[in-house]
Amino acid sequence: MRNRVNTALAYIALIGIWQLIASAARTPWIVGPIDILRALLNEAFLSRLVAAYTDTLVRSLAGFTGGLVLGVSLGVLTGLLSMKLGGVFESLAAFAASVPGVAWIPLLIAVMGINSFLLPVTASILASFPPIFYQIYSALRSIDPSEVEVAVTLGADNQFLWRTIIMPKLMASLFPALKIEAVLAWKIVFAVEMIAATSGLGYLAMMYADLLDVPHVAVLVIVLTLSVALMVKLVSLLEKLVLGKLGLGVEQWGSIYVYAGQGY
Repeated sequence: MRNRVNTALAYIALIGIWQLIASAARTPWIVGPIDILRALLNEAFLSRLVAAYTDTLVRSLAGFTGGLVLGVSLGVLTGLLSMKLGGVFESLAAFAASVPGVAWIPLLIAVMGINSFLLPVTASILASFPPIFYQIYSALRSIDPSEVEVAVTLGADNQFLWRTIIMPKLMASLFPALKIEAVLAWKIVFAVEMIAATSGLGYLAMMYADLLDVPHVAVLVIVLTLSVALMVKLVSLLEKLVLGKLGLGVEQWGSIYVYAGQGY
């Protein structure tokens, strides 16, 4: 409780200092919290903000979901194949993880043209799936074959192997990648909206930037930042639920008391 109070006081102090600097500067290019709050409470702006946020939220969630499905599918497929064939997919995984997300935007514009929904969603999927793909692939590659052989020798079946050896490694690797993906999904959608969309937070930010309206641009950047932070927080809560409450990997498969996934 005391730490929370101290943290709150620190934030209040920082906001106060920020406002003092903005007031002392007396320039439209340096805005303070009061200017941002005044811009946020503008009724016309609020209606535009709600509509733009809805569009960006839908696109970001669609990109996040698509990236999750694609990343897990490719990661599991290549990871399982590599367990049998060796590290033949190592370069593919490394290449996918190294491509900058924004690099997809001009290519997709050339291929797909301007589409306010498909373009940002596709760019978000392509930019956000590599962290998951690489983490899932690496997790499966890191499984020691001798560990699996010992479990099979002790009588473990496929279901037990997945539940006790494979799934814990996958889940432990998946959630950190999900947090990265959440950030990338929102950032890429925002970037595409700035360049090639007629709606969304990015489009609205560029519209106010063209008007040199710093307070409203600052509001949009803050909204984007808070949305990304909230998404990461939700993933963290889900991580605690899955890894903590479900107790993945708690069974002592290496004990002689385990046979075919059941103690006796």
